[in-house]
Amino acid sequence: MANLREPSATFNTDLLVGARWFAGKGRTVAEVRAAARLEFEGSEGSAVELVDVAYADGGTERYALALRDGRECAGDDPLWPALARESGIEVRGRGRFLAEDLSNTVVLLDEEHVLKLYRRPEPGDHPEVELLAALQGSPHAPTLEGRLERDGVTHVSVQASVPGEPVGWEPLIASLAAGDPSPGLPTQLAHVTASLTLEERRRPRPALQDLASLRLSLAHAARAAHRRTPGFDWRAWSVAARDEALGAYGDADRELLHELEVEAELAELDYARQWLPEWLYVPQDVLPFVLEERP
Repeated sequence: MANLREPSATFNTDLLVGARWFAGKGRTVAEVRAAARLEFEGSEGSAVELVDVAYADGGTERYALALRDGRECAGDDPLWPALARESGIEVRGRGRFLAEDLSNTVVLLDEEHVLKLYRRPEPGDHPEVELLAALQGSPHAPTLEGRLERDGVTHVSVQASVPGEPVGWEPLIASLAAGDPSPGLPTQLAHVTASLTLEERRRPRPALQDLASLRLSLAHAARAAHRRTPGFDWRAWSVAARDEALGAYGDADRELLHELEVEAELAELDYARQWLPEWLYVPQDVLPFVLEERP
């Protein structure tokens, strides 16, 4: 197996670009620079290394790499329990990878805790951590147990794991497929999204992109539920849920929102074509659905 980082401190660009969590697919990488190395007690030599990826067309993105001797850490690496302890959670054994999250790395520890390493660290609280904190007590959200921050950046979250219960949007997909329309959830999520926007999160992108992401995720979940239960009308539910989220969010530039949704869904379609063909059916159906809703 090739090293992601060689002993000379150079990075294997092909491996980096090929990682499932790498967001710059389709862009030409000009340079990868080491930015920082985060070491943790008990990791036995592995560490989280932060790198800045510069693109030929301009701009940079920062990524977090979980490395041992230049290679990505395995699911049972001591790094993961070390990160959990740094997040305030004591664990007894090692872990194993979960595959629900495509943008980050998710590890199950002691069959009780779900640790997530955020691959694109940004200043301030991570939006998912803020959402989980705001949704505590909701049957549609896991319990946030801890988080790991360094220099004002959230790198890790730890959530409670219930045996047989998946993470991410899967609980909503399962509920819809089982006939539970999850009333009020779009409103709850939209209120949280709006509150995060009002706090002016320090992210260089339009605030409405969060609402666009939420509305697309609702449609994605509905389409996935329809695949399991063909009798479920995913379009009708999506229209109602997306309208509910928009109404609960408050004032919004609908034309800009539509542009952001189309742009994001095109990226979703391209990603699925290249890296996740089993998910392709979702953006193939959701993109035309979104285009039909042009204001």
